[in-house]
Formats: sequence, C-alpha cells, structure tokens
Amino acid sequence: GMQRIGVSVIYQELNLIPHLSVARNIFLGHEPQTVRGVIDFRTMHQRSRELLNLLGIDLPPRKPVAELGIAARQLVEVAKALSRRVRLLIMDEPTAPLSEQEIANLFDVVRRLRDQGVTVIYISHRLEEVFKLADRVTVLRDGRVVGTHPVADVTRDGLVRLMVGRDITTRSEERRVG
Repeated sequence: GMQRIGVSVIYQELNLIPHLSVARNIFLGHEPQTVRGVIDFRTMHQRSRELLNLLGIDLPPRKPVAELGIAARQLVEVAKALSRRVRLLIMDEPTAPLSEQEIANLFDVVRRLRDQGVTVIYISHRLEEVFKLADRVTVLRDGRVVGTHPVADVTRDGLVRLMVGRDITTRSEERRVG
C-alpha cells in the first residue's frame, strides 16, 4: 500500500497502541528480529533511540505510549513513519491539540524532516503556520484546488482571498453602502 511507496499519513486521531512501548509502536509490524525469528528488543530500542534523536526528541523507548501526552504521541507517529523510510509525510491539522511550546517543537521536527529530504504535506487552517513553515501553499476550496503559490509570493490577505473566493474588504464596503 502507501507505506510500501514511502507515504505516511498522521491523522488527528493517532494510530498507536497505548499499552505497548514507544519502541514497539515505532516498529509495529516490522520489528527487527534475531536469527531465531524473535523480536530483537536491543536493536529495536537502539533504532528507536536513533530515530527519536534524529527528530531531536528524548523519549524513553521502553515507556508505554499510554503514559505520553498528545504531543509526544504525535512524535512517536512521526518516528514510526521514519522507521518505514517515509518520503512523503501528510500531517492533518497536527497542532490543534498542542500548546505553544509543543507547536514550536513540532515545527522543528517538520524542518528536520524537510532537511532529511522528506516531503511534508501539512494541512492547516492556521495561516500563521503556513507562513512559518511552508515553502509552497496550495489552497483548496470546496474540494477544488484554487491555486498553488510560493509562500514568499503571497500575503496573508491574498491567501484569505483565495480561501473565501472573494475580496474581504469589498464585502464590508458593500454592506456599509446598503
């Protein structure tokens, strides 16, 4: 499926198994194995640590996911995608449940992924995130692509205009005249 070709999606309702450890979740379904065919926990914990370090996060691989907050769980999802050699990562409104500090941390992670050659499609309604994070922005309205532009070429107002399909100021002026 999509994972085979290097595509991972991180949905708002995360896809982790709470009673399993961070490492087990990261390598779920493709656990490193010993010659005897049993899970090689030493290698799995080691690789988990490496992936988490790559993302700039320090999570104990043996900790049960149930004990993590939402931000840390998201990062486990990202590490899980990386463990499958992700080339395209789709993130759907990832900052909705996060605090300011967690958002800043997530942005660092997204930039690190980009620097490692991962393409990130980042879905957001928050315009400030687009300007902080994106190289290019594509606006969808009613399921249709309205336009794709380099972020450097669009203003906040221009983006809003693309999103709502009309000029904001003219609407308020019309109302004043009426």
